[in-house]
Amino acid sequence: MRTWTEDFEWSIDLERVIDAGNDRVVAMFHQHATGSASGATVELHMALLYELENGRVIRMRNFLDPAEALKAAGLSE
Repeated sequence: MRTWTEDFEWSIDLERVIDAGNDRVVAMFHQHATGSASGATVELHMALLYELENGRVIRMRNFLDPAEALKAAGLSE
């Protein structure tokens, strides 16, 4: 991760956590980065779908489109 972000001023913010029921949680994130040399900015809204068992994460799925994470969890916005 360090290699991927070393040329950027980079941040990631947790925007929202949704209890999707059936031991599933959707977490929505916003990433923002500014190139150290270029000053170019990039942004990404993404989501993770966590599946739990006995209070522990057993599976994590990454979605570049938060709506797809909601759909995979059986939810809609």
